[in-house]
Amino acid sequence: MTVDEEEAIPLVQSGRQRTRSSSASTTSSSSFNEEEYHGKSTQTETIPLRHRSRSPPPPSNSIVANVVSLEDDSKATTLSFRVFLLGSFLGCTGAAVGQIFFFKSNGIGFNIFLIILVSYPMGKLLERILPNLTISLTKRLSFRINPGPFTLKEHLLIGVLASGASGSSYAGDIVAVQDLYYHRDIGHVGGLLLVLSTQLIGFGLAGMTYSLLVRPTNMVWPSALVVMTMYNTLHSRSGGLSSFRPIAEARILMAKKFRFFSIVFVLITIYQFIPTVFAPTLSSIAVLCLINNRSTFMRVLGSAYTGVGMFSLSFDWAVITSISLQTPFYSSCNYFAGLVWSMWILVPTLWYYDFWNYQSFGDNAVSSRLFNSKYEKYDVAAVVKPDLTLDIDKYNQMGPIQLTPYFALYYGIGFAVLTSAITTVILFHSDDIRMALMARTKASTDAHVEMMEKSYETVPPSWYIMIGSTMTMAAIYVVVAYPLQIPVWGLAVALALATCFTIPLGIIKATSNTTIGLHAITELTAGLLFPGKPLANVVFKVYGYMTMHQCLDLAADLKLGIYAKIPPKDMFISQILGTAIGGVVNYIFIRLVIADKREYLDGTIADPTGQWTGRKPELFYSSSVVWGLIGPFRFFSGKYKYLYLGIPIGAVLPFIPWYLSKRYPKWSWEFFSVPLFLHGSIQPPRQPNNIIVGGFICAYVSQYWALRKRTVWFHNYNYILSSALDAGTSINALIVYGLSLKGFEWWWNPSIDSVSLSTSLLRCCNLILIFILM
Repeated sequence: MTVDEEEAIPLVQSGRQRTRSSSASTTSSSSFNEEEYHGKSTQTETIPLRHRSRSPPPPSNSIVANVVSLEDDSKATTLSFRVFLLGSFLGCTGAAVGQIFFFKSNGIGFNIFLIILVSYPMGKLLERILPNLTISLTKRLSFRINPGPFTLKEHLLIGVLASGASGSSYAGDIVAVQDLYYHRDIGHVGGLLLVLSTQLIGFGLAGMTYSLLVRPTNMVWPSALVVMTMYNTLHSRSGGLSSFRPIAEARILMAKKFRFFSIVFVLITIYQFIPTVFAPTLSSIAVLCLINNRSTFMRVLGSAYTGVGMFSLSFDWAVITSISLQTPFYSSCNYFAGLVWSMWILVPTLWYYDFWNYQSFGDNAVSSRLFNSKYEKYDVAAVVKPDLTLDIDKYNQMGPIQLTPYFALYYGIGFAVLTSAITTVILFHSDDIRMALMARTKASTDAHVEMMEKSYETVPPSWYIMIGSTMTMAAIYVVVAYPLQIPVWGLAVALALATCFTIPLGIIKATSNTTIGLHAITELTAGLLFPGKPLANVVFKVYGYMTMHQCLDLAADLKLGIYAKIPPKDMFISQILGTAIGGVVNYIFIRLVIADKREYLDGTIADPTGQWTGRKPELFYSSSVVWGLIGPFRFFSGKYKYLYLGIPIGAVLPFIPWYLSKRYPKWSWEFFSVPLFLHGSIQPPRQPNNIIVGGFICAYVSQYWALRKRTVWFHNYNYILSSALDAGTSINALIVYGLSLKGFEWWWNPSIDSVSLSTSLLRCCNLILIFILM
């Protein structure tokens, strides 16, 4: 029942980053103002009246048109020896690092910006040192070791392959939990097939999404624009409308962009040492705790980690992130409105009136922990028998599980998010879906799609069918041949559930830069179908969640391929290869780490360094016990039975903005998104609440003020700024972790969350006063 850290929203989805350290993102809009993102097509396009913006910006203001070039060198090298060499090397490194740090209390991750930066000089180096040789494998199959200049397309495919492999696999949680806590081992064949099938099965589903989630113009995938901007900047390529400038003028502009990127990159890399090493207090300043940190209620209001973080500030870019610079402003408004409503209004009100004994939980206002009847940590292992069944006597003795009222509502609202997303797509996007289906066999009116379909072959349906059917057979073999407690029909239900949510949640992700996971609905469904079977619950959850997740990641990268004019077949091959390499390396390191650190990870011996805590597999284990062993029938009883109302309430709520948008068309009600608002309201505790103020300010300055008041600057530099900030932050994190740098123990580095910062500031003021008097 604890929040799985895997559901956190990734910083950037492009490049199929498999790391599961999801920063905040935003959810769907009920209506997407596509003309704000696209310039006029090179062909005439008829847009239904209801899809048109009331005041569409001129084509020169288009975001996509200013980022994505209409030029394409179809003879440029794509899949090459350098792609496979560098992509595989960086992918193996990222997969190993990600899986090792999965078992540690903190660590680093290989995000797409780090991969792009590292692979660029490596690619240029190989361009210089590799011999110009041709190797013939067969009479018809040969390749060149060094095909010439290192191209943007090679660089992008390296990023796709490497980021597809990097991180830790979700199914690895099952392997780890079985071994560490359930003391069962399904062997190397079963474990490897489990990891690979969960990682690859979603690609088979991606074939049906191309005409709905990739081909339509209004499926923008905003995060892909940031990645595309960074590639363009490093390769000094003009983007979008810049390609129509005179050559000399375009080169000057690209030189300015590269200089701007370099300056921001260096400055943020240096600056990040302040909040990470010299003054960690700046990561989270609890303003209300400065006023009075002795009051529990003030700590609940002020703390960004254990409380609601009202007016808390952060000057750490690793906390704020560039998501606000990438996301349409209407999405950010809905998202942060949901956060403010739940954190600054709902939770303080519930705590003040002691709803469901809220005050008995102390400072743990938004904690995801499980508590017993004495409001102490619930001992999950105590209610599990050796045969993986529930110890009823012990469970009754300990009493029912208690959750903080916020975390209980988290599940009810989580149910509402999914049902509201489906209703929103039906009400506001049904015409879009119908038009996309009707146009799937016709020539596209989107200039970029038209260029791609004329120059390159699309991925044949047989490729999707082959990967989908092969992985489905592997999944069936795993659940039949090994004691995972789930029947074949249960696997079929998990895959069907993922299929049902793929299109609605995919539209939300493609238009508003938001990822909504299926954790809550898969855990609930599995708990209802397989009560008392913890392994069946986690297997169902992983197959259901990852099938949709991987499908949408492939769709996002296919859109990135359209922006970069890369053959779809090459993108598909890079995706499959990267994912397969990552799965194999993940599995190897799961086994190696468990064999070497078993006593630390299962809690037999405490790690003296405090690093090998196994916190993430422990969370996964707790979730399997609560949802699978105890089950929703026992848990969602008593006062928690009302949480099921989130399902029908979520389905009904989108009718309100839909009706108001029809009744009052001038009031822009169509931009109020129920799933986005609700999704934002349940982001904590996956992310601290110190993002609210800084995140909204960044969204306002970038996506509202700059877009409207400094339009030229926005189109030329906004996404370069975003990529430079994230890239510099990633490099800084790598340096800090690699050198084991720790914060100095002085007044700028008090206890966590700046709750005792007031004492530190008082000491500083005293020192200044003494200095003045002297």
